[in-house]
Amino acid sequence: MSYRAHQYPPAFHERSGMRSAVTFLVALLLLLLALSAYVQIVLVGKLPFDASTVSDIVGQVLAPFLVAAAIVLPWRFFQQWRGKFSPAPMLVALAVVALWQYQTYAALKESIGQ
Repeated sequence: MSYRAHQYPPAFHERSGMRSAVTFLVALLLLLLALSAYVQIVLVGKLPFDASTVSDIVGQVLAPFLVAAAIVLPWRFFQQWRGKFSPAPMLVALAVVALWQYQTYAALKESIGQ
């Protein structure tokens, strides 16, 4: 079967929805790690390469990341099954994670008295 230069094989369209979801989750994980590192090192004042700092950073990121993955992946599987894709699962996951991070940041600011 030959395809024109601007056409992609059918399998490409089937995979592209999950590829965007995985790319979003990887970018979200990196963003959450950066924000958590900023909070632990700058606001709390921990040493950057201490083992407890690294475990605190990962521990703070893991729960919101898993919630985002639990929202995005099943929703994307359903969209892939229907054949219609929208950015809705990623936007919902981003809103949930942003609210979670804001509450965590506000509680930390209150506990350290800033």
